[in-house]
Amino acid sequence: MTSPCFKRTLTVLGGMIGLFAGTCAHASSFSVTPTRIALSGKHSAVTVRLLNTGDDPVTVQARVVTWTLSENKEVYQDSDEVLLNPPIFTLEPDKPQLMRLGLRHPRGDANEVAYRLIVEEVPPPPRPGISLRTILRISIPIFVEQLGAVRKQLDWRAEATPDGMKISATNNGNVHVQIRNLSLVPEGSTASPKGRTVLDYLLPGQTREWVFEEQPTRDALKLSLTAVTDAGNFNASLVPAGR
Repeated sequence: MTSPCFKRTLTVLGGMIGLFAGTCAHASSFSVTPTRIALSGKHSAVTVRLLNTGDDPVTVQARVVTWTLSENKEVYQDSDEVLLNPPIFTLEPDKPQLMRLGLRHPRGDANEVAYRLIVEEVPPPPRPGISLRTILRISIPIFVEQLGAVRKQLDWRAEATPDGMKISATNNGNVHVQIRNLSLVPEGSTASPKGRTVLDYLLPGQTREWVFEEQPTRDALKLSLTAVTDAGNFNASLVPAGR
Protein backbone atom coordinates (compact mmCIF):
# COMPACT_ATOMS: atom_id res chain seq x y z
CA MET A 1 0.00 0.00 0.00
CA THR A 2 1.34 3.43 -0.88
CA SER A 3 1.35 5.81 2.03
CA PRO A 4 -0.13 9.27 1.81
CA CYS A 5 2.06 12.12 2.90
CA PHE A 6 1.41 12.97 6.54
CA LYS A 7 1.49 16.74 6.98
CA ARG A 8 1.40 19.01 9.97
CA THR A 9 -1.13 21.81 9.68
CA LEU A 10 -1.78 24.91 11.75
CA THR A 11 -5.17 26.56 12.17
CA VAL A 12 -5.49 29.99 13.79
CA LEU A 13 -8.93 30.85 15.13
CA GLY A 14 -10.47 34.15 14.09
CA GLY A 15 -10.32 35.59 17.59
CA MET A 16 -6.56 34.94 17.81
CA ILE A 17 -5.41 36.38 14.50
CA GLY A 18 -4.40 39.67 16.05
CA LEU A 19 -2.31 37.91 18.69
CA PHE A 20 -0.15 36.19 16.10
CA ALA A 21 0.01 38.98 13.52
CA GLY A 22 3.54 39.44 12.26
CA THR A 23 4.79 36.02 13.45
CA CYS A 24 5.60 32.91 11.43
CA ALA A 25 4.55 29.30 11.76
CA HIS A 26 6.80 26.41 10.72
CA ALA A 27 5.47 23.22 9.20
CA SER A 28 7.07 20.16 7.64
CA SER A 29 5.98 16.77 6.41
CA PHE A 30 7.19 13.24 5.82
CA SER A 31 5.79 10.01 4.43
CA VAL A 32 5.96 6.48 5.85
CA THR A 33 5.46 3.15 4.06
CA PRO A 34 3.94 0.70 4.68
CA THR A 35 0.97 2.07 6.64
CA ARG A 36 0.10 -1.36 8.08
CA ILE A 37 2.73 -3.92 9.13
CA ALA A 38 2.27 -7.70 9.17
CA LEU A 39 4.70 -10.05 10.96
CA SER A 40 4.66 -13.82 11.38
CA GLY A 41 6.86 -16.75 12.25
CA LYS A 42 7.97 -16.99 8.61
CA HIS A 43 8.24 -13.24 8.10
CA SER A 44 9.51 -11.94 11.43
CA ALA A 45 11.10 -8.72 10.12
CA VAL A 46 10.08 -5.84 7.88
CA THR A 47 11.67 -2.68 6.51
CA VAL A 48 9.88 0.66 6.93
CA ARG A 49 10.73 3.56 4.61
CA LEU A 50 10.52 7.19 5.69
CA LEU A 51 10.93 10.21 3.41
CA ASN A 52 11.20 13.85 4.41
CA THR A 53 9.10 15.79 1.88
CA GLY A 54 9.71 19.14 3.56
CA ASP A 55 12.49 21.66 3.10
CA ASP A 56 14.38 21.24 6.40
CA PRO A 57 16.01 18.31 8.23
CA VAL A 58 13.72 16.59 10.73
CA THR A 59 14.90 14.54 13.72
CA VAL A 60 12.61 11.57 14.29
CA GLN A 61 12.31 9.01 17.10
CA ALA A 62 10.41 5.73 16.94
CA ARG A 63 9.13 3.19 19.45
CA VAL A 64 6.82 0.17 19.53
CA VAL A 65 3.93 -0.06 22.01
CA THR A 66 1.42 -2.73 22.95
CA TRP A 67 -2.10 -1.92 21.78
CA THR A 68 -5.18 -2.73 23.86
CA LEU A 69 -8.63 -1.32 24.53
CA SER A 70 -10.02 -0.23 27.92
CA GLU A 71 -13.43 1.38 28.47
CA ASN A 72 -13.77 2.02 24.72
CA LYS A 73 -10.42 3.85 24.59
CA GLU A 74 -7.17 2.66 23.06
CA VAL A 75 -4.31 2.11 25.53
CA TYR A 76 -0.61 2.03 24.58
CA GLN A 77 2.30 0.80 26.69
CA ASP A 78 5.98 0.70 25.76
CA SER A 79 7.18 -2.74 24.70
CA ASP A 80 10.51 -4.36 23.82
CA GLU A 81 8.88 -7.35 22.12
CA VAL A 82 9.43 -5.81 18.68
CA LEU A 83 12.94 -4.57 17.97
CA LEU A 84 13.55 -1.54 15.77
CA ASN A 85 16.69 0.01 14.37
CA PRO A 86 17.52 2.85 14.31
CA PRO A 87 15.24 4.26 17.06
CA ILE A 88 16.28 7.87 16.41
CA PHE A 89 17.65 9.55 13.29
CA THR A 90 17.60 12.71 11.21
CA LEU A 91 15.66 12.85 7.95
CA GLU A 92 17.32 15.04 5.36
CA PRO A 93 15.04 16.59 2.71
CA ASP A 94 14.22 14.18 -0.14
CA LYS A 95 16.51 11.47 1.25
CA PRO A 96 14.84 8.20 2.33
CA GLN A 97 15.64 6.52 5.64
CA LEU A 98 15.10 2.80 6.17
CA MET A 99 14.13 1.44 9.57
CA ARG A 100 14.03 -2.29 10.33
CA LEU A 101 11.52 -3.95 12.66
CA GLY A 102 11.58 -7.53 13.86
CA LEU A 103 10.17 -9.82 16.54
CA ARG A 104 12.52 -10.35 19.47
CA HIS A 105 11.20 -13.91 19.92
CA PRO A 106 8.92 -16.07 17.75
CA ARG A 107 5.29 -15.96 18.84
CA GLY A 108 2.83 -18.83 18.84
CA ASP A 109 -0.39 -17.20 20.04
CA ALA A 110 -3.83 -18.61 19.23
CA ASN A 111 -5.01 -15.05 18.53
CA GLU A 112 -3.38 -12.37 16.41
CA VAL A 113 -1.30 -9.96 18.53
CA ALA A 114 -1.30 -6.21 17.88
CA TYR A 115 1.22 -3.44 18.45
CA ARG A 116 1.68 0.05 17.12
CA LEU A 117 4.74 1.76 15.71
CA ILE A 118 4.86 5.35 16.96
CA VAL A 119 6.97 7.69 14.83
CA GLU A 120 7.25 11.26 16.08
CA GLU A 121 9.34 14.33 15.52
CA VAL A 122 11.81 15.44 18.17
CA PRO A 123 11.05 19.12 18.90
CA PRO A 124 13.85 21.25 17.44
CA PRO A 125 15.42 24.25 19.18
CA PRO A 126 13.53 27.55 18.74
CA ARG A 127 14.38 29.41 15.54
CA PRO A 128 14.40 33.20 15.14
CA GLY A 129 11.20 34.50 13.58
CA ILE A 130 9.26 31.26 14.16
CA SER A 131 6.94 31.47 17.14
CA LEU A 132 4.50 28.63 16.37
CA ARG A 133 5.36 25.02 15.63
CA THR A 134 3.38 21.78 15.61
CA ILE A 135 4.93 18.36 16.16
CA LEU A 136 4.14 15.45 13.85
CA ARG A 137 3.23 12.05 15.30
CA ILE A 138 2.24 8.98 13.26
CA SER A 139 0.85 5.70 14.61
CA ILE A 140 1.05 2.58 12.41
CA PRO A 141 -0.60 -0.77 13.32
CA ILE A 142 1.53 -3.91 13.59
CA PHE A 143 -0.17 -7.32 13.47
CA VAL A 144 1.55 -10.58 14.38
CA GLU A 145 -0.09 -13.58 12.72
CA GLN A 146 -1.91 -16.13 14.88
CA LEU A 147 -1.45 -19.89 14.82
CA GLY A 148 -4.01 -21.82 12.81
CA ALA A 149 -6.70 -20.76 10.36
CA VAL A 150 -8.15 -17.26 10.29
CA ARG A 151 -11.49 -16.95 12.07
CA LYS A 152 -13.48 -13.71 11.72
CA GLN A 153 -16.49 -13.40 13.99
CA LEU A 154 -18.23 -10.28 15.27
CA ASP A 155 -21.13 -10.60 17.72
CA TRP A 156 -23.48 -7.64 17.98
CA ARG A 157 -25.75 -6.30 20.73
CA ALA A 158 -28.16 -3.37 20.98
CA GLU A 159 -29.26 -1.67 24.19
CA ALA A 160 -31.70 1.20 24.67
CA THR A 161 -30.16 3.82 26.95
CA PRO A 162 -31.16 7.38 27.98
CA ASP A 163 -28.49 8.69 25.59
CA GLY A 164 -29.74 6.70 22.61
CA MET A 165 -29.35 3.25 21.08
CA LYS A 166 -26.04 1.72 22.15
CA ILE A 167 -24.57 -0.74 19.67
CA SER A 168 -21.70 -2.97 20.77
CA ALA A 169 -19.56 -5.42 18.82
CA THR A 170 -17.39 -8.14 20.34
CA ASN A 171 -14.64 -9.72 18.29
CA ASN A 172 -14.86 -13.44 19.03
CA GLY A 173 -12.59 -14.29 16.11
CA ASN A 174 -8.81 -14.64 16.21
CA VAL A 175 -7.81 -11.69 13.98
CA HIS A 176 -8.52 -7.97 13.90
CA VAL A 177 -11.40 -6.41 12.00
CA GLN A 178 -11.43 -2.75 11.00
CA ILE A 179 -14.97 -1.37 11.07
CA ARG A 180 -15.30 1.42 8.52
CA ASN A 181 -19.00 2.24 8.55
CA LEU A 182 -22.08 1.33 10.58
CA SER A 183 -25.64 1.64 9.28
CA LEU A 184 -28.69 1.20 11.49
CA VAL A 185 -32.40 1.21 10.61
CA PRO A 186 -35.61 -0.09 12.27
CA GLU A 187 -36.30 -3.52 10.81
CA GLY A 188 -38.94 -3.36 8.08
CA SER A 189 -38.62 0.39 7.70
CA THR A 190 -38.30 2.02 4.29
CA ALA A 191 -36.39 4.95 5.78
CA SER A 192 -32.76 5.53 4.84
CA PRO A 193 -30.35 3.86 7.29
CA LYS A 194 -28.55 6.04 9.80
CA GLY A 195 -24.96 5.60 8.69
CA ARG A 196 -21.77 6.52 10.49
CA THR A 197 -18.14 6.41 9.43
CA VAL A 198 -16.14 5.03 12.37
CA LEU A 199 -12.75 3.62 11.15
CA ASP A 200 -12.27 1.64 14.38
CA TYR A 201 -10.14 -1.47 14.81
CA LEU A 202 -11.57 -4.30 16.85
CA LEU A 203 -8.87 -6.69 18.07
CA PRO A 204 -9.52 -10.30 19.17
CA GLY A 205 -11.42 -10.47 22.46
CA GLN A 206 -12.25 -6.75 22.45
CA THR A 207 -15.62 -4.99 22.58
CA ARG A 208 -16.40 -1.53 21.19
CA GLU A 209 -19.51 0.59 21.66
CA TRP A 210 -21.23 3.30 19.63
CA VAL A 211 -24.35 5.33 20.51
CA PHE A 212 -26.92 6.32 17.87
CA GLU A 213 -28.94 9.29 19.12
CA GLU A 214 -31.14 9.71 16.03
CA GLN A 215 -34.86 9.06 15.93
CA PRO A 216 -36.49 6.66 15.11
CA THR A 217 -33.47 4.40 15.71
CA ARG A 218 -33.55 4.87 19.48
CA ASP A 219 -37.24 3.90 19.71
CA ALA A 220 -37.16 0.82 17.46
CA LEU A 221 -38.22 -2.57 18.82
CA LYS A 222 -36.05 -4.38 16.28
CA LEU A 223 -33.08 -3.13 14.28
CA SER A 224 -31.21 -4.08 11.12
CA LEU A 225 -27.49 -3.37 11.26
CA THR A 226 -24.89 -3.41 8.50
CA ALA A 227 -21.19 -3.03 9.26
CA VAL A 228 -18.76 -2.36 6.42
CA THR A 229 -15.33 -3.74 7.36
CA ASP A 230 -12.01 -4.72 5.81
CA ALA A 231 -13.24 -8.31 6.15
CA GLY A 232 -16.46 -7.70 4.20
CA ASN A 233 -19.95 -6.71 5.32
CA PHE A 234 -21.52 -7.99 8.54
CA ASN A 235 -25.31 -7.96 8.89
CA ALA A 236 -27.30 -8.47 12.08
CA SER A 237 -30.91 -8.34 13.26
CA LEU A 238 -30.97 -6.93 16.80
CA VAL A 239 -33.62 -6.81 19.51
CA PRO A 240 -32.59 -4.03 21.89
CA ALA A 241 -32.17 -4.86 25.56
CA GLY A 242 -33.51 -2.45 28.14
CA ARG A 243 -37.07 -2.21 26.78
